[in-house]
Amino acid sequence: MAKIANLCHNSYRGDNYGDHERFFTNPMKEWVEDQVGGGLYSNTSDYVRDLIRQDQDAQNKRELLVKALQKGEKSGVSKRTLDDIWNEVKASKR
Repeated sequence: MAKIANLCHNSYRGDNYGDHERFFTNPMKEWVEDQVGGGLYSNTSDYVRDLIRQDQDAQNKRELLVKALQKGEKSGVSKRTLDDIWNEVKASKR
């Protein structure tokens, strides 16, 4: 985590060619530079923070899915048909 903090700190200072060279392979470094150069991110730090946020979001979604699957598994076998379930879902979205 300290390496990421240093990377972000150096990028925040505007040092786009600082410590990140030690952490990224050349193809990775080129990829990050292309993302920053595309204008969506102002520096390497912005890009890394966005990746972390996306990873956190994906992990939260995975955890919710696992909990839902576990809950469904514990609930036992349903007497409803697949069509009944889909119709109920569609009705709840209206």
